[in-house]
Amino acid sequence: MSDQMKMKQSGEWIGYTYRVLDAFPFVQGILYYSAVEGGDWEPGQGESQPTRFILAVGKRKREESARHLLKRDDAAFFPVEEEFVDEGVLYWVFRPLAGNLLAHRLIQAGSLPLGEVRSLLSAIFGHARRLASKGEYAVVDPLNILETTDGNVRFLYGGAAGSLPGAEIPDVEKQWVFGIASLAYRLLTGHMPPEGAALPPLRRHRGDIPAVWDGLIRKALSSDPSARPTLARLEAGMLKAPEERGDVPEEQMPAPAKPAEEGVRRAERGSSLPAAEKGADGRLPAVQPTPVKPSPIGADGSPRRGDGRRGANAGPGTDLVPQGKRSPYLVSEESPTSAGRSRNSQPLWKSKGLVAALVVCIVALAGLGGYQWLFADKDPADAKPSAVFDPEVEEDPEQAAVWHRQSVEAKNNKQVAQAILLGRKAVSADPNKRDYYVHLAELYQEAGDAQSAVLLLQEGVKRFPDDAELHDMLALYAYQVKDLKTAETASDRSVQLEPENPEYLYHRGKIFVAQGNQRTAAELIEEAVKRDSKNAVYHHDLAVILFRLEEIDRSIQYAEKAVQLSDSNEKYRMTLGLAYLKKRELLEKDSDLSAKEKKEKQRSLAKKAYESFQAATKLNDRYSQAYYYEAMSRFYYGDLSNAKRAVERAIVLNSDRASYHYQLGVILTAQNKKSEAIKALEKAVELEPNNDRYKKALTKLKSE
Repeated sequence: MSDQMKMKQSGEWIGYTYRVLDAFPFVQGILYYSAVEGGDWEPGQGESQPTRFILAVGKRKREESARHLLKRDDAAFFPVEEEFVDEGVLYWVFRPLAGNLLAHRLIQAGSLPLGEVRSLLSAIFGHARRLASKGEYAVVDPLNILETTDGNVRFLYGGAAGSLPGAEIPDVEKQWVFGIASLAYRLLTGHMPPEGAALPPLRRHRGDIPAVWDGLIRKALSSDPSARPTLARLEAGMLKAPEERGDVPEEQMPAPAKPAEEGVRRAERGSSLPAAEKGADGRLPAVQPTPVKPSPIGADGSPRRGDGRRGANAGPGTDLVPQGKRSPYLVSEESPTSAGRSRNSQPLWKSKGLVAALVVCIVALAGLGGYQWLFADKDPADAKPSAVFDPEVEEDPEQAAVWHRQSVEAKNNKQVAQAILLGRKAVSADPNKRDYYVHLAELYQEAGDAQSAVLLLQEGVKRFPDDAELHDMLALYAYQVKDLKTAETASDRSVQLEPENPEYLYHRGKIFVAQGNQRTAAELIEEAVKRDSKNAVYHHDLAVILFRLEEIDRSIQYAEKAVQLSDSNEKYRMTLGLAYLKKRELLEKDSDLSAKEKKEKQRSLAKKAYESFQAATKLNDRYSQAYYYEAMSRFYYGDLSNAKRAVERAIVLNSDRASYHYQLGVILTAQNKKSEAIKALEKAVELEPNNDRYKKALTKLKSE
């Protein structure tokens, strides 16, 4: 944000026409959400007041800059319907935005599947090629990328590089390369690239990232522009990289770790799922473009519906109840990754590294058969039926050791394809060496070929039936390729061999979750908690499962512990708040309590809930669901003023959610603001015309 611009506050005016409703620091300048108070619209005409997003771009560089900037490619940039200068600041008024900011989607999902990343980058590379050749630039940031309703991708801020306020871009192409690499890093890991120090491998965050992507992204993020690849080279490497390893969500099972002999324990990492990011209607939120900070959160669960009762301060003559009375207490799971072991930090691209990385693309795309076509014998008649060992290699332990050392060196040099070739020769020459299986399985994982890792480890556990870690690795890789039968058998064996190992118990529990057996999953993860009581992820996931089993008191117990162990995780706060709300609802059925006792307990639980949701919003002030549930909880508590403020904030962040407008209607009704409540309910019906609950509420309110 320009240091010469002062952010306007809610209620202030821009150009005597636009009244500021909310303001957000943007990638450049300030983005305002404003009501249109002038023009053709006048109050009382029976239609909703129009609003616009307005970007205070900055102090213009010269008189012609405004006109020049607006001569933008509409295929790449979202159209601006008006530009003007007010008090020396250049403003762009965008046309009504139809779509969702990429940043908001990252709030729901954290990191994206490889296929989605590739598809999104493909569109951005297309824009970059066209714009860079004309000397134009756009900030490649999730806040600045709009995914339109017609399936296209457009930027908000950008234009002629020499005229952009606040931007000094000596080399447009290298800046595009750096921006796209930064975006790819965030899409894949859910984190901003670290500044200053040398970039560690991306695969420490996520095990399924192809090695060629890892290398290209890190090179493109070099602080030295001359060391970055060309735009064409980056595009070729990213769009032709290996296919993803299947569509099993990463958060449901950690990636296999590096071998135990390296002496580094598997690192814990939170998943990309939050406690609740589906709404009361069970849909993932469609968002209007409001600036948000990327955050590793997503969605899971399904809504439960309960009986409705009026809230504490419901207005007379209406049966409107908060949307939350449908009991949409959605919780999700989180798991640590195991990919955090130490890695060699040698230079990423050596003389043959680039060629080897490109070969990895072919290997992974072709799969196991393609690998054998490239590197093994071409005559199918000579192939061994196992498809694991090289049929041309004779058993020779001494030669196997040489090949293994060479494979480790190639891996350290990021020459993954060569490392696979040598690792396969090593395990073929000495199939009774346990470490060779672990090494080669991890190489397959780096190449995005988990299926080959499964086949290899199945041979490995035959020779080492009492090796718990090998069985656990097999379980994890089998889980990735959705072979739950193999995963179950292998995981059972690892737990049988080491029943005290909390990680193996936790993995076994996650497999039971995938199989739909929540009860057994809870028992196993509870055992993991007993053996590793400081692991916040275990506590949280157990709370989630117990919630689904409707053991709410125990769910609260473990959710509170997760928050205690990791108080900066907004997902844990959400899960805890939802559990409080669920317990409040269940008190309605408690016949042992008097009406007074019940009301007092429910009020206390509502207070705990809104405090938990409020803590989540402080940790992530763009988390619309947290504001929504805070509003619901405050309504139950009787704090209507703050409830209204919270739900209005949720609507600003995500105006497409019908449930948010319905909740606002409920609160306004309780405040005896009938006309405003009707408008809110009409908006809810407009967004979800088939929702009988909304339609009945609107009809009833209008008839009173």
